[in-house]
Amino acid sequence: MDAPVRKPYLTDLTDVQWETIEPLLPAARFGGRPRSVDLREVMNAILYVNRTGCQWSLLPHDFPAKSTVYEYFAQWRDDGTWQHLLDVLREGYREVHAPSHEPTPSAASIDSQSVKGTEHAGGNGYDAGKKIQGRKRSIVVDTLGLLMTVAVTAGHVDDAAAAPSVLESLDREAYPRLKVVWADGKYHNHALNGWKDGHPELRWELVIVRRPDGAKGFVLLPKRWVVERTFGWLGRARRLSRDYERNTSSSESMVKVRSIQLILNRMDPKKCYPHLNIELHQNSTSQTGSKFVTMEVARNSNVAILRDQEERKEVKFKLHIPMSEWPLPTIFRCLMESEVRVYAVADDDKGEMLTIPTKRIPKSDSVYYKIQQELRKMGRPEC
Repeated sequence: MDAPVRKPYLTDLTDVQWETIEPLLPAARFGGRPRSVDLREVMNAILYVNRTGCQWSLLPHDFPAKSTVYEYFAQWRDDGTWQHLLDVLREGYREVHAPSHEPTPSAASIDSQSVKGTEHAGGNGYDAGKKIQGRKRSIVVDTLGLLMTVAVTAGHVDDAAAAPSVLESLDREAYPRLKVVWADGKYHNHALNGWKDGHPELRWELVIVRRPDGAKGFVLLPKRWVVERTFGWLGRARRLSRDYERNTSSSESMVKVRSIQLILNRMDPKKCYPHLNIELHQNSTSQTGSKFVTMEVARNSNVAILRDQEERKEVKFKLHIPMSEWPLPTIFRCLMESEVRVYAVADDDKGEMLTIPTKRIPKSDSVYYKIQQELRKMGRPEC
């Protein structure tokens, strides 16, 4: 169907995105009255709930009735449509938009996340390690950070005990190329190893990525950081900031809906920048005075040029994704690592980050960004 005749929401599907998923949705049931509801609007409403975190009963009135929207959400939850959409979109994205990757992955990562639950959520438990009363999400992602499978359990369930519920779907039929699944130390468990040995159809190997000896606090572990980034992507959907669902199957479906939205936004970005020219003004407390750094990124380019006006140097940095794929709003952050100031540009939806290390800057410096003015000048151009 055509795009809805109403003021669009930021979560609405584009024409290209709808054309991608429409053939994957179940056909109308045989017999009875013809389907009168617009499935595109139903999908837009589900994406709206997932991103904004509102209750079903508080859906805006220009969407279909909340009972109709929830009925389709529950139907697609129970018949496996959400998992089917996720699998087809992930394989299609890997094949077309990441040509160096095969449709199915050869490596994956597993991790868990504990989130607070509400009084309506059944099956809550207390995670003593995280000191959280709620539920635990166990996910497996590929090397691009795209969700493969998810399982939701009570918060008190041990990570290794919850792992079989998410790992059992990684069989040779579904993932014929899968050879290794990376995990952290909490999955080094005799019971989990015994379960794995009892399932010969699982041909992959569980590899534990350990923290360096003597490391304290947060440590970026090789191979494992990808799944941590995926949790960051999921957490930007307000429906997933807590667990609001009455049953765990709905919780799992909401995680899949968010992952589907992320893949669709990568396939067909909704907004782009014609040109980005940001001036980072650093007001130094030392005698060197102020220092100006300009970062310039052209549309459809994956290279950023950093110009240091004080030293008259140009440095090029490679972006993870072209700038045209970065939707608004973009978050600009300043990170501090010992005596090195690191400027970072992070994508609010995809979590991609461009870091610009700037040495020779005292730790006590204060940083002021001249960013909003540039964003207002650019506006929100459509691709």
